[in-house]
Amino acid sequence: MKYKGGKLKMLPYEAKDQKRLVELVASSSQGFLVSDFLVSALTKKLTKVDEYHRIWMVECDCSPGTKIGTIIIQKISQEHNSSELIVTFDDGEICNDPKVFKKVLNMLLEYVFADLGLLRLQVEVIENNLKLRQAYKRVGFVEEGLLRSKYEIKGRRHDAYVMSILKIEWARLRN
Repeated sequence: MKYKGGKLKMLPYEAKDQKRLVELVASSSQGFLVSDFLVSALTKKLTKVDEYHRIWMVECDCSPGTKIGTIIIQKISQEHNSSELIVTFDDGEICNDPKVFKKVLNMLLEYVFADLGLLRLQVEVIENNLKLRQAYKRVGFVEEGLLRSKYEIKGRRHDAYVMSILKIEWARLRN
């Protein structure tokens, strides 16, 4: 499904979305980034996300009922006021569209920093995904370091960049 403009919205995870999430986790595209707890919960017919995870489906009003992406915030730590992020779109071209990616992340950052009250949001991006790294940078994420040989994908080891944005940086960018 191609994104053809229109208003984007984030819809909370519902039990009917479980099949979609299981397919995401089973795919080699993003599943390796998902926490072990979430993988385990999905295989046990998860009907409710716990306090350490939040999941949304991204939908466009130009095609109501059609989900174009998935957002997972995992490992939410109230003690450290931080969490990890996974964003994936059904159509890879959407992720490459800076306007769409920025809209989705701005909605998400508003929720993470204003509603959840977290101070830090982190994401890991596989080394060879330069477009995604650039997309996060455009929204305000900063590269913090490189996790060498962190993931195995299709029998090959890959490095991953750790990127983050702080609440104070987000607030500055909004003004």
